[in-house]
Amino acid sequence: MNAFSFLALKQWNKALDVAENADSVVIFGNKKAFSAGFDLAIMGNGPSDQAAEMLKQGGELCCRLAAFPRPVVLGATGHSLALGAIMTFCCDYRVVINDNPKLKTGMTEVAIGLPVPEFALVLGRERLSSRYLTRATTLAEVFDVESALTAGYYDVGVPAEKHRETCLAVATGFGEYHRESFIKTKQVVWGDRIEYALERLEVDCAGFRP
Repeated sequence: MNAFSFLALKQWNKALDVAENADSVVIFGNKKAFSAGFDLAIMGNGPSDQAAEMLKQGGELCCRLAAFPRPVVLGATGHSLALGAIMTFCCDYRVVINDNPKLKTGMTEVAIGLPVPEFALVLGRERLSSRYLTRATTLAEVFDVESALTAGYYDVGVPAEKHRETCLAVATGFGEYHRESFIKTKQVVWGDRIEYALERLEVDCAGFRP
């Protein structure tokens, strides 16, 4: 389910180090999931130093994606849950497979006894429709593809057979944009939200320590 372990978080950051020199970036999941969130072997056992550190690294990765200097396209091939759903807020363009009736998207934290991290709410307000904010967060609703598109998790849905080529095509187009113009405009759009999200992440992590 592409869970975010410490190893996975490290590998993501290494990949992004390389990708900063690319024209654009595409992130695909596998057929089962883009990601089902954090490794519950650590995050599901209550407060601990390990849980706080995992949350810190995951939140910092989200903020890094949101501020990334090149266009980032997310290719959701399967479920996006918990941190996987939060990741959709951080990418510039989100393409989901729309002919898989079983594909689910949602922040499931409250349903499994965890608060939605504050950093995620800061990022989510930029992308989620205000009409769906309570349902998506406080009520931990898990959406099908059509509803997830309406709520703001994704920008467009395409059939599975066209998904990969669509993601690569739009990323190639975005990659032709002038680098500095892209960066400056992205900074204006996000404003100080990313910095604020990192501040709230510190509060989130304090709540996960014993």
